[in-house]
Amino acid sequence: MNLFQIDNPLQFTLFLALYSVIFYFSTAGAIYGYLYMWKKRKYFPDYELDKKMFKKEMVLSILNGFGNVAFIVPIHILISKGHSKLYFDVGEHGWGYMLLSLFLCLFIGETFIYWIHRWLHTPFAYKHLHIYHHQFRKINPWTSMAFHPIDAFMQSFPYHLCIFLFPTHIGVYLFCMVVVSFWTFNIHDQISVVHWKGVNNSGHHQVHHWFNNYNLGQYFTFWDRIGGTYRDPDSCMARREIKGPVISYEPRRVYKRKDASRRPEVTY
Repeated sequence: MNLFQIDNPLQFTLFLALYSVIFYFSTAGAIYGYLYMWKKRKYFPDYELDKKMFKKEMVLSILNGFGNVAFIVPIHILISKGHSKLYFDVGEHGWGYMLLSLFLCLFIGETFIYWIHRWLHTPFAYKHLHIYHHQFRKINPWTSMAFHPIDAFMQSFPYHLCIFLFPTHIGVYLFCMVVVSFWTFNIHDQISVVHWKGVNNSGHHQVHHWFNNYNLGQYFTFWDRIGGTYRDPDSCMARREIKGPVISYEPRRVYKRKDASRRPEVTY
C-alpha cells in the first residue's frame, strides 16, 4: 500500500490502526522480553509486573492506536492531494538543504513539544489528557504508548506541521516519525544508554514520572535548562530523593523514587 496515495480512506484508516497496534505489541514485547525477562537477573532482579496496571497499559495503548489515526489520516489525505511541501527527489533541493531541513525539523519538534508538554502539565490539560499517561508510576516498555489519543497526537504534531511549512524530503519526514516512535520506547524502558546530560534519557524521564513537572523535553534537555524545569537524576539520587545504582557507561537499571506512594504534583 502506498502511504501517500489513498484510494480507500476506510481501508487506509484500518491499515494504520492495525499497524500501530502491531508495532506497539511487537516493540514493547521484544524490549520487555529481553530486559525484564531474559536479562531480569542482570537489570531488574526485584521487578514484579503489576498485572492490573499492565492491563490498563495495553487497553489504553490499543485505544490510542485506533484513536490517533483519526488525526493522522486527514494529514495523509492532504499529502496525497498535493497540499503539503513534501518532495521525493533529493536532487530537487540538494543534499545540503535536506540535511538542513532535518536539523530544522528536529529543532522545531524539540521546541514545540517542550512547550506542548509543559502545557499538558497545567491543571486543566493534566486532568483531562495527560493524567492517563501519568497514572503509570512504575514505567516499563508497555507504558510507552499508553496515552490519551489527543495527547499522543499533540506530541507528534510538530513533525507533521513541518511538511506544510517548508519543503521536506520524504526521507526526513519518515526519519523523524520512526525515530520518535522508537525513542518513546527507549525512555520508558528504564535503561539509560546515552549518559550525556544534554540528552533527555531514560533516567531523566524516570524522574519526570516520579516528580511530574521536570524534564519535559523530547530528545534533549536544553529547553528544560532554559525554562527552569531541568532536574538531574544523579542529583536526585545523591539527595536520597530517589534511590538506585548510579548510571554508568554500560546500560543499567535507573531510578526508583524513595516514596512511591506520593501523588504527582501539578504546579504550573
